[in-house]
Amino acid sequence: MLPLKRILVEADTRFIRIIFAVIAFIWVFALYSYLLLYHYDTISEKVQTLKDKGASQFKSSEGYENTKYSDWKFSSDENDKSYHDVHQYSPLNVSILQHEAITNYQAQFNVKDARNIYPIYSSNYDNIFKNHPNPASILGNLDFNQRCELYFQNLYMDNHNWFVDPNELLPLDNKHEFDWYTFKHVYFEKNLKKYMEENELESENEVVDKDLLAYISKEYETFWNQTLKVEQKAVDILSHLRIFNKCFISRETVPSTTDKFISTQKSYMKTFSKKAPAFKLTKEEKKVLFNPYQDCSNLERRMYPWLSFNYPIYEKWTGEVLLSPPKYFAKPIYPKPPHISTCFLEKFKNDLNGKGLVLTVDDGFIDDTINLIKLLRALNNKLPIQIVYYDNLSSDSKKKIVKTAREQFKDLPASFSKVRHLFPDDYAKGLPKQDIWFVNVYNVINENYNYKFSGYGNKLLASIFNSFEEFILLDADTVLVKNPEWLFEKPQYKSTGAFFYRDRVFKHFRPDSDTYFFKKTLPSVLDAVMFDFPMATSKTFDMDGMNGMFHTVEAGLLVYNKVKHFNSILLLPQLNSMFLVSDRVHGDKELFWLSMSMDGDEDFELNKYHAASIGKINVHRHKFDGSSYLSEQLCSSHPSHVDGDDNSLVWFNSGYHYCSKFKNIDFDEEREVFHKSFGETFDSNEQLEKLYSDPLRIRSAIIPNFVAKNRTLTPNTVGEPEAGWELFDKVCTGYIWCAYSSQGYGENYMSNTVIHFDEEQQNLLDYYGDVWVGLE
Repeated sequence: MLPLKRILVEADTRFIRIIFAVIAFIWVFALYSYLLLYHYDTISEKVQTLKDKGASQFKSSEGYENTKYSDWKFSSDENDKSYHDVHQYSPLNVSILQHEAITNYQAQFNVKDARNIYPIYSSNYDNIFKNHPNPASILGNLDFNQRCELYFQNLYMDNHNWFVDPNELLPLDNKHEFDWYTFKHVYFEKNLKKYMEENELESENEVVDKDLLAYISKEYETFWNQTLKVEQKAVDILSHLRIFNKCFISRETVPSTTDKFISTQKSYMKTFSKKAPAFKLTKEEKKVLFNPYQDCSNLERRMYPWLSFNYPIYEKWTGEVLLSPPKYFAKPIYPKPPHISTCFLEKFKNDLNGKGLVLTVDDGFIDDTINLIKLLRALNNKLPIQIVYYDNLSSDSKKKIVKTAREQFKDLPASFSKVRHLFPDDYAKGLPKQDIWFVNVYNVINENYNYKFSGYGNKLLASIFNSFEEFILLDADTVLVKNPEWLFEKPQYKSTGAFFYRDRVFKHFRPDSDTYFFKKTLPSVLDAVMFDFPMATSKTFDMDGMNGMFHTVEAGLLVYNKVKHFNSILLLPQLNSMFLVSDRVHGDKELFWLSMSMDGDEDFELNKYHAASIGKINVHRHKFDGSSYLSEQLCSSHPSHVDGDDNSLVWFNSGYHYCSKFKNIDFDEEREVFHKSFGETFDSNEQLEKLYSDPLRIRSAIIPNFVAKNRTLTPNTVGEPEAGWELFDKVCTGYIWCAYSSQGYGENYMSNTVIHFDEEQQNLLDYYGDVWVGLE
């Protein structure tokens, strides 16, 4: 019999082991749950789609002969997690990239393809280098214009009837589910049903496991081939467009970097190969008789069949109508080319002049537009305004806009007395009248493609067909609280000619297949060595949208030098028509930076800060036990933007009312929901309605920071916010988002940026709000 003391010791030891085992189990389970819930997208990088690296060891039906499909349909193995890259992009002769003329040139001039994907480029290069297998013959002999002709000659040879068809929408089923693992498991039931129907099976018991898996394998292989085919078509279209635009729409004037590029390349090819081999057109190429520089319009019509090649109708507030861009007598930023172009888009680009504001408007947004024009007068704006519409602005709406812009405006709200000293002496005698132009872009679209430019499409047309060399593009509900000239003077804009603001940082991740597709659309090595397109750099690859975040840019306000970035802007409508792109973005927001990167144009800057929530810190917020939160909460229906240099507020969205949807709200129900959400009590419906309809009173801003995708969420057990943003979808019809000064707790704690505006800024913002809303 064991001594009592030993029995007690062993019991204690077993108890301690059990306790440790329980703790270890809880820890492992918690870690697994955390990774599954909050780092799924990070983990999925291990099984991501279309990585375009290595070869698949895809197993097909082998090894499943004696296994019931109910066992393997949810199983996984290393073959599931590898990439089904058997076919890759085999139609393309990638061996041209290994030719010493290409590889040596890349090494000598540091032309690096940092996309880290399997090489993909325009299939038209296959035609060119099949006819001219030694790239040195082209690179060492042809000037830029000759290369342009060679590229399009080969397009004609491949298909005399070729054109870039906007109706070729390039749809792709299950665009986010490209890997074999996902296809096998997620779409198992769908494929099982299809298999049974095709084989006329009555019961699942009749299913032969090996045959079913072989069937699913074949379905996946068919889908994979279609994916590669569709993606190659998208790459071809974007390659044709950017090469055409560079060759014919934006031909450079002196000093020409392209001429220097060609001269340097020719010299190197002679040094590299002693003497570059002679270049000779093939018989087939000689048969393609056309001179694109003398008859550019024919080629242009193939590239842009959706255009009518007519100017918009420009109508001044006086009723004067122009059928070509108005002249603001500003000195052109760039000298006009000496040649006479037959390309409509090049002539239009050469007619651009002046700087101004561009609004996209229809009858549904007339109230917001009128309020914005009142605010622009209060901002002392002296720049012309072009209001772009798609034949959907009535004469009554125009009259209201003109009246607001031109009538005497000197009865200012009482809040002006606190900011009078910030404005010129003659300001209070009457706010400046605005120079309004109405631009109807309906006329610029070929009637066969009218349907493609509703909604966001109008905004993209406004970007192209406003007549300014430099412009600020505004949504009708955008609230600008800086004089517009201030934006044109921003150092980030002046150095690049394109300045954008970041969107909110919240948990909305994009699948890895999006990033891989976007990389494929960027200029290739052959684009770089043939046509001097810059290869993408960390400027593009470090964008939030390339690193798993769904929202990158807020497009309610964009600042552009259009002449400098004309080619990138021309890509916008095509991207909007291309399902492979438009299905991967929300509205038009991401298209603006994507169009630039896809054009090899990284000359843009983003504001330092991401979007903010503005208003007043919520002082009514407490935990259920009455204790205080570490984090402060600021709730607003206005995504807002604070300048990254001086911490001043620049602009925000959704008008100036506290809740822009106040006219559609049942305040009996809203009072209770508001109290439960934010802790504030209202004695009557009228009190809450007044809060919603009055101008937002802006005292502070909270900006949730972006560290990395896997730090967007910070789980904790003490009730602190797990994210920087939280949507309260029951309040203000789902428009209220709350931002937090901090998130997480302990080792998982993260602080965000809090800005308190000084008294002078508060008074100025109160004044602007009173003008926008129309308070006395």
